[in-house]
Amino acid sequence: QNAISTYASNLSMILDGRYQTMADFLTAYPQFCSAANDFVLSYSQACFNWDKSVLTVCAKPLSLTKNAEIVMSYQSGSSEAGSLYLVQKPQKIDIPIGVYVNTEIDANRAVSLDFQWLQSETFITTITECTGISDGEYYLAWVGRSNNSHPKIRFLKVLEG
Repeated sequence: QNAISTYASNLSMILDGRYQTMADFLTAYPQFCSAANDFVLSYSQACFNWDKSVLTVCAKPLSLTKNAEIVMSYQSGSSEAGSLYLVQKPQKIDIPIGVYVNTEIDANRAVSLDFQWLQSETFITTITECTGISDGEYYLAWVGRSNNSHPKIRFLKVLEG
């Protein structure tokens, strides 16, 4: 019930190259995350039209080791390669975190994790390992597409092993 007030300040979005805070994004796309869809993040065609890619950035840094695992509960209309990234937190940053993370991904300076959207009629939960990273602080980001996959994300958690 308090999903938006609890989490919106920690999320930012990049759509069509434009950075937006989650609050601004929800003003433009209210059906993306609302009571009507039980507050899941819905990358639907009804919301974005056909095949738009939305980069979602968690602006709260995560302290991770190579034993960390990312747990995601989602529903997807088709199976396809997904995009799940970790971007190392810099010592100093003077631009919005979402812009910084997007720039690092575009410059191939992000860790691209092995992630797949799996077709599912109901919500499923997957675990993605963070092997190959150095211990440190990272920002987490992922891409949802309004194509055949049009994922709906119910929750995302990070486990330390």
